[in-house]
Amino acid sequence: MRLVDATLDDVQAIVRRELGQFQDTRKPTSNKKEWLSNSEVMSLLQVSRSTLSRHRASGKLPFSKVGSCVWYRRQDVEQMLSQGLKVRVSPEAIR
Repeated sequence: MRLVDATLDDVQAIVRRELGQFQDTRKPTSNKKEWLSNSEVMSLLQVSRSTLSRHRASGKLPFSKVGSCVWYRRQDVEQMLSQGLKVRVSPEAIR
């Protein structure tokens, strides 16, 4: 194994490039975004950042982290809603 010196920016650029190549190979399943950001999920669920953090910590809402960005699969958010988690739902979530 060869070790190289890399900065955080180098690693992030490699991850973005690799994710871009991966996403290019996938066929879109619908016109809805598959991955949602913290702010998008907070808006859809009408919850605060701390409540969303509690859902992550408790395991109620699976997530992925790339660098400092947290991402949620739309399917997981919709599943959480369908299981009857009591949240206030914005009109955009229904569309």
